[in-house]
Amino acid sequence: MKKITKKKTASLARSAKRKIWKQTADAVRKRDGNVCVVCGQPHPRLNVHHLIPREVKEYWLEINNLISLCPRHHKFSFTESFHKAPFWAYLWMEKNRPEQLKWVLEKSNNNLI
Repeated sequence: MKKITKKKTASLARSAKRKIWKQTADAVRKRDGNVCVVCGQPHPRLNVHHLIPREVKEYWLEINNLISLCPRHHKFSFTESFHKAPFWAYLWMEKNRPEQLKWVLEKSNNNLI
C-alpha cells in the first residue's frame, strides 16, 4: 500500500479548499445575477470580493461577506474600486447594499473586541 506523505496530504487539502471556494464563489455570482453589482455589466472574469479580509478565516466562505465585481470595480479604478477607494466602496454599500453592510459592520466589530 502506498504511503501518503505530508506533501500529498497538503496537496489534497489545497484541492479541497479550492473546490469549496469555487462552489462558494459560483453561488455568490449566481446570487448577484452573474454581473458586477456596481455597474451591472456581465464580465468573463467576474471577481468575488471579500468585504472582511479573507485572512479572517471565520468569514472566509460566508456568503454575506462576498460580492461580485468586475475587475475595474474590484481593483483597477482609483475612484470606484473596493480596493483602491474604500471610502467610496463604503458609501456605495451604504446606498445599495445596506443589509449586507450592516452584517459586515456587526461581524467586524465582533472581531475587534
